[in-house]
Amino acid sequence: MDEAEQRAEQYLRYLGFTDIEPQPEGEGGIFPDFRVDGRIGVEVRRLNINSVDETGRLVSNRHRNRSVG
Repeated sequence: MDEAEQRAEQYLRYLGFTDIEPQPEGEGGIFPDFRVDGRIGVEVRRLNINSVDETGRLVSNRHRNRSVG
């Protein structure tokens, strides 16, 4: 489970879900990343945040501090 999926699981638990099954189709399955309450499929995607520095170069802000919930 990568960082984005770990954060998604934390958020699902924060929302009050308790029946969270990671990778219900098995490792390497196509989708979803989680099955919630036996009926909801959750696919995790990480959004990239980029900015342009003072030299005009595109810079990834991937490692900026983020919080869940």
